[in-house]
Amino acid sequence: MIRPHLLPLAIVLTVIGCATTRVSYRDDADFVSTMNARGDKATAKVVMKNGTTHEARALRLEGDSISFLSAVVAPAKAVAETAPEIFRFAADEVHHVEFVSHVNGAVEGLSRGAVGGFLIGFAFGAATAHRPCSTWFDLTCGSLLEVGAAYGMLLGAQSALVGLVAGGIKGRRYRYDFVPRLLQNR
Repeated sequence: MIRPHLLPLAIVLTVIGCATTRVSYRDDADFVSTMNARGDKATAKVVMKNGTTHEARALRLEGDSISFLSAVVAPAKAVAETAPEIFRFAADEVHHVEFVSHVNGAVEGLSRGAVGGFLIGFAFGAATAHRPCSTWFDLTCGSLLEVGAAYGMLLGAQSALVGLVAGGIKGRRYRYDFVPRLLQNR
């Protein structure tokens, strides 16, 4: 059986690594096409250089301007009477645009949790393996490979479930920075 003190370690490692942020910069070759493709499908958070933020949908970057519809939901009565508010800004006014994919975060958390849990479990199992067996039901009895694989599978399965949930909650972030890469550290 897995030692109870290893589960918190597996959870912490899984949550830390379950979701990441992919950053694209304005000077990247595929910046416009990938951001527009994402903007057609998902809502985004647009952060301006002056610190204001906008929840956006149907986001498009064309030339030196960015346009989007407000994703803020109005009360049901007002929706039927008014058209969605359209925002248009110069691209130079935008600091970054961020999309979050909870599905991709869940998949990433699942895979990282399974791999990380298996590796930690394998190392722990291999370290505790011994011969000869003291009882008929001794999980640490066997070769390094047998015991390591058993512990790895047990901890890997637990960590995969934790990673699935944590990654789905946190999500995978896609960030498109409008500040050129060369100016990021200044």
